Parts: sequence; C-alpha cells; structure tokens
Amino acid sequence: MRTLTRTLLALSALALGLAAGCTCAVDPDQYLGARDGDPGRDGGPDGGPDAGPVVIPDGGDAGPPAENLAPEASGVGLSSYRPTLDTQLEAIVGPYRDPNNDAVTVEFTWYADGAPIAGETGARLLLDAARFAVGTEIRVEVLVGDGELATQISAGPAVITDDDLTRWNLLLPPRARSAGNAVFDGFHQRILYYAFSRGRFFGLWEYQLRQDGAQGRWVQLANVRGTPPDVDGPVLIPDLESGRILFLGGSRGSGSTRVGVWDLWSLDFDTDQGNERWSQITTTGTPPTPRNAALVQLIHLADDSPMLFVYGGIDDTTSMVQNDAFYLDVNGASWQQINATALTAPRALPVPLFDRATGNLYLIGGAIFGMPVVGSQAVFVMDVNNTSAGFSDTGWEIPTELFGGDAFLRDGVATIVGGTTMVDGDLSTPTDIVTTLDLTTGATTETAAPGLGAPIARAYSRRPYDDDVLIYARSFNGQVLAFHDLDLMDATYSGVTGEGIDLPPQMMQGVGADARGASVVFAGGRTNFETPATGNQDVWLWEDERFRRPTAMGTNPGPRWGFVYEGTTAFDFYDLFVIGGRAPSGLTDLSISRLDVRDSPPAWTDHPLDSAATSPTAREGHVMFRGHCRDTRGGFVGVVGGRVSGAFTDETRIADCAFAGGIWDDCEWFDPNPPGSRAPAVAYAAAAQLHGTEISNEYTFLFGGERDSGGPGPSDEVSFFRACAGRDAAGIVPWVPVSVAAPRPSGRFGHSFTGRVVSDRVSEAYVAFGGTDGTGSNNLGDVWRMRWNGNPSAPGAMFMEVTPAGQGPDARMFHIAVYDRTEDRILFYGGLIDGEVQDDLWELRLR
Repeated sequence: MRTLTRTLLALSALALGLAAGCTCAVDPDQYLGARDGDPGRDGGPDGGPDAGPVVIPDGGDAGPPAENLAPEASGVGLSSYRPTLDTQLEAIVGPYRDPNNDAVTVEFTWYADGAPIAGETGARLLLDAARFAVGTEIRVEVLVGDGELATQISAGPAVITDDDLTRWNLLLPPRARSAGNAVFDGFHQRILYYAFSRGRFFGLWEYQLRQDGAQGRWVQLANVRGTPPDVDGPVLIPDLESGRILFLGGSRGSGSTRVGVWDLWSLDFDTDQGNERWSQITTTGTPPTPRNAALVQLIHLADDSPMLFVYGGIDDTTSMVQNDAFYLDVNGASWQQINATALTAPRALPVPLFDRATGNLYLIGGAIFGMPVVGSQAVFVMDVNNTSAGFSDTGWEIPTELFGGDAFLRDGVATIVGGTTMVDGDLSTPTDIVTTLDLTTGATTETAAPGLGAPIARAYSRRPYDDDVLIYARSFNGQVLAFHDLDLMDATYSGVTGEGIDLPPQMMQGVGADARGASVVFAGGRTNFETPATGNQDVWLWEDERFRRPTAMGTNPGPRWGFVYEGTTAFDFYDLFVIGGRAPSGLTDLSISRLDVRDSPPAWTDHPLDSAATSPTAREGHVMFRGHCRDTRGGFVGVVGGRVSGAFTDETRIADCAFAGGIWDDCEWFDPNPPGSRAPAVAYAAAAQLHGTEISNEYTFLFGGERDSGGPGPSDEVSFFRACAGRDAAGIVPWVPVSVAAPRPSGRFGHSFTGRVVSDRVSEAYVAFGGTDGTGSNNLGDVWRMRWNGNPSAPGAMFMEVTPAGQGPDARMFHIAVYDRTEDRILFYGGLIDGEVQDDLWELRLR
C-alpha cells in the first residue's frame, strides 16, 4: 500500500508538473500574425483577439508568400511595472520575423501620462527624477517594420512608485514544490506563471522571451485589473481565440481543511501587455468531485463556442483515480457529466486530441494503476456534438504505451509527442518517441526523436510557414525552460536560439558574494532535504536582474553545503571562497577553493596550503569569513565553529595568504587565539564583517548559532574578533563577547547576518533575518539592524527591529544572503521551509 501511495503522489506531482507547462489547446492555425489594420476577433472565423494577431495564409512548402506581408511580432513586456525614480525601464521585445524574409527594423516610442516623450527612441528609458514624478504612467509602443508594412505592439502602463526605505521585493517567483502553475502564452510568446505558494498568492508573472538570442527576464504583472482567483494550483488553459487564459479549479486551505474547488476565472489580455484584466465566470450544474491531476482540455466547436473537457484525476478524499468525464460550456457556464463507461479501467492523463472538422475528441493511452503504473495503448473517441452517447473504443492501439504527452493534428494524422511510459514508486520513465496515428485507418508509425530526450511539457504550437512544431520543454522544478523545433519530416528536435532560460535549482546552505557592480554570484548548496541529499555545483550569476549560468573554468570543488559565508567588505574583492562543509559523500577537508568572478568566464583556483601547518578539522555548520588586511602582508580566510562528527567545536583557524596584484597565494593555516580564549561552540551561526573609521582593519561579528543539546537553546550572543591584528599571539585580540543593549533578536541558528556599507569603506549597519528557534516547528522571519559603538577595545552593539514595507518572504532557515553594494540591497535566495528547499529570490531594498 505504501508503494501505491508513493506512486499516486508521484503521479499527482508529475501530472501537476505536466499541467503547469501546458499550452493545452493551441490551435495550429493561431500562432503569430499581423496586427493593426487587419481584422480582429470579428474579422473572420479564424480571427484573433481585437488589436491582436490574425491568421496569415500558410505558405506550405512553396517558400515565402508572393504578396508582401507585415512582419510578425509576438509581444513586448516591460522590465518592471512598478519602477522607481532614477532607474532604467526596459522594453523587452519578443521574437519577431518577416514572412517574406525582408529586413526588419524596430522603433520605440515612449509615453508619459499619454504624451510622447521627446527624444526617447531606444529600448531603455531612464526615469530621471528631474523629468518624471511618482505616479507617472509610462507606456511604450514598438513598431516592427519591413520598410513598407509594420506591426505595432505595446506594453504598459508602468506606474512610477515611491522608493520606500527598507522594502521587500520578490525578484523571482517561488517555483519548486509550489501550488502555482505556468503556461506558455503563444499569443505573446511569453510564459505566464501564477505564483501561489504555501497558501499565499505572490502575483502573476511573465517571462517575456527576447529577440536575437538575448535572455528574457521574469517580471511581475503589477497592474492587472480586477481581483485574482484566491486558489492554489489552478489549471491554466490558453484560449487564444478568445484573447484570454482560463484558470480552472484548484483548492483553498491547507492540510485537513484543504477543499478542492472548480471555480472558473478568465485573464483577458486584449489590451496593452501588462494591463491584463481578471474576471470570474459563474458556473452552474454539478462539477466533478474535488480532485487533482485531472485532464483538462479546451476545445472549440464548429460554431466557435469554447468547451472545457475534464476527465479523471485523483480524488482528494479517497486518493483513488476517477473514471468519469465532464464538460463545461464556457459561454453558458454549465457543467454536464459524460458517459465514460467505455473506459473500462480508470486511467490518468490520457493524451487528448480534438478534430475540429469531425467534432471527434480522442483519448489516447493513459496511466493504468498497478505496481508499477504503466501507460495504456488504447484509443477512445467521443463525438462532442452527441455527448450523451459518451466514449467508445476505436479498437486502435498505439505501439508504445504512454500517458501525459500531447498530440496535434495535421491533414487527418495525429502526431503524439512526449509523455511517460511508467511510474515506479517516485521514479518516472519519459519517452522520446514520436508517434503518428491516422484518424481514418488507425495506422501508426513510431520514430525515436534524437536531440532532446523527452519534451516534458504538454505544449506546442505550429509556425505559420513551415511544417515544424514548436515544443515547449519544461523542467520547472529544475533549471530549464526551453523551446525546441520538432521537424515532422524526420522527427528530430533542434533548439530554438534565444528562447530558453536558465534558472537555479532550489538551494539551501550555499554561498554567495557581491562582485562589486558586475554581478552577485551564488554557488554550492544543498538542493533537497532528503536522504541521500544532492547538491548544486554550478555557478549562478545574478546580473541585470537576470540569472545566467556561466561555465566556470578550473577545478570545480563539487557540490557541497553546510557552511555560512559572509562576503560583505568595503574593499574591492571579486572572489568567492569555499572551505569544507558536507558533500554527498560526507564531510570534506578544509582545502581552499576560490572563484574569481572578474574573469569571463569565472575561474576556480585551488590554493596550496603550507604542509607544515595544522589544517582545521573537517566540519560542517561552520562560519567562513575573509578580508584584506592593509597593515599585514595580505589577505585572510577564516573559519569558526561548526560540528565535527556531531560534536560542537569552538575552534577558530585563519589561513593567512599573500595578496599582491589581486592574486591570493601561499595560504597558511594558524590558530589566532591564545589558550583559553575561544569563540562560542556553536554551529550554523552567522558572521558579518564591519569596517570602522580606521579602514586598515576588518572586524568580524558572530551572532547566534545552534548550541550543544545540553545548552539553553540557540544562542543570542554577539562575539567580536579582530582578524587583522597580526600573527604575533601577544598582539592578537581574541573573540570577546559584545555588550548588547535591549532589545535584541531571540536566539536562533540557520539565519543570515549581512553587512551594509553605508559610506565609503565604512560599514555601520547590519541586518539579521530568519533562522529557527530550534523547536523544529518555528522558523523566524523577523528583520533586525545592528549598529556598533566603533570601539574595538570594548565593543558594544545596539539592535533595532525593522518592519520593511511590502509583502515579505515566508519565514525560513539556511537561505543564502548577499549584500549588493551597487544597489544597496540584500538578496536572499532559497532556504528551507518545513522540510522543503526553496528557489525564490527576494531583495530587501535598504535605500
């Protein structure tokens, strides 16, 4: 029973993942087209939304059309819909092409409160405080032309907002293990993501694909009118013929109070991009019982009326797979049940296919439950104009069993792509087979499609002038959102240049550093909270408000986690250090690996250590700190505290390194503390480095940490260490307690304690965030700022609790925190919440 339960959960997760990437019913003849001046929704049976794409005649295999046609332009987004003064607003133009292969030019016109802005014709607009005011509405119009004909697309408004001091902003929506959902909007060539996680709505986001191979970016659609659906996990269904995306179902509540609903909402986008509109569609009749992982398919009947078809799913109460079918007339908004007795065995995620010409709806394959769960080969059909007759068995079979893929139709032949053949426990076996099914004879063919593996998502759209299919391959829990062409002639995939995105995986206990205006770098980290644990060994750079993953040179230290790194410093460093921690194979030694992010690409360097020196004991949960001592021979990297084979250590070791011409070398470990003077014996504490008025010294502050089980709970102490005092033991200032006035943060570990540079080469303010109180059930989300008295001989500190404006992140522990000096903000990535590793990115803006 346990195996079947795990399989149900795995299949449910797989189904939600497939649905989350689902373009579902993208009409093959409704992809990109001309705009402005052409018929809109009422211009013909195949017309698109008002002021939107309409169908351009298919050129078939005869090459470009003889008549001159306007360039096809998919859409334009803005880099922010709530920008602040003195920042740049960017127009992100999606893919475009000319049907006649003419050269294409792009022109920009910016508007402020409806009036053109003189002299602004580029893709970026500086919101200079001397020209603009808070509350100004900014729009952009983009003209894509071939010298004779042009297509106009527009976006906005973006409303200039106050740059409030200390404000939370979500820069990258929560994706891993969230109840949100994503869909490819082929109308605008963007990904729409409904960000709902842990019972909280984090807004509607778009990832606007960019032209010419440049990266796009995630942007929150902040000006959507109306009230969004207050449900988690709805299915997103593009209804491009009606100029909208439908949101169906989902649930409210959590745990035992979770209730499935079948509410229907519409997101209408027949306005400027970024100014969409929510509306709820009231339904009647009896919907399906509450469930998840149901198959949902949109079909348009011969009279263009939209119908939603729902089959099966996993019942919320019994966890059993259902074998019933329903349809919803979207215009009439009435639920009706369909006879599904022909499907003799319950199945999940059959591949749907609708033949608009005949009115036949096909269900192909589907997951048949057992141990393991395997796909079916059967094909069932129903005439949607006679739903009372229900489904019947065609007697046809596809050669390879599958479920969860997608299919499209051309000239009476169905092509089936993607999907899965088997689920065993929590492991699924995807397929890369492309299958064709003749809907007249039932004849089939199979071809293995090299070049991609399996297109994970149920998503496709045909381009107007060729026989390729655009496959949207999705791995939303991992790293890649990508597009591929599938050539129908030889069944091969090829990547679509510039239409992919890299995103970091969920991470905890990684490291990060500020690269002084170029980028913020993240590395290492644990990517799950399971046994065995896995880790991230990639380097991720956050640049220009986008992530990118460079290929780092040198010897990568490999995936590791279990240490805290503080990179804040007033000096110009471009390095990230990795020392010790835990890897999948166990604890690692404390050799020094350094990543120089000045190089392009970044480069790893292993630093040799003096063999005569005693290296620190291998550990995890330790704190790393580093600096550049102006009054000594070079730089240093230090470690303090942590756990060694379960025991807590108070050991502090410093690797004193030569630092000349920007090069670290000849690192040698030494013990800086005189006998009897140690740091607190804690693990998963956090360190921040402070510069006083004497810029030649750096001071390390240690706050909090997990104490031994015999102690009084997590530490709330602050300790002080002057690492630049030199190698002479008699002159070294040891770790000393810091006098802290009330109030002060409660004891915690797994938190961050990140410095802020408030004037040139002087750090005065520190912010503590998150962590856990050690009870196992209470993460902390409070924010504190610390100032110190500037006296290294008798250090004292004062904390003040800060309440940032804006919706903040869920309380968490073991996140990665980096101070970004250029933007005066702290970036928080990932972390652990209730055993789930996160992948959202937040900024705490301090200016």
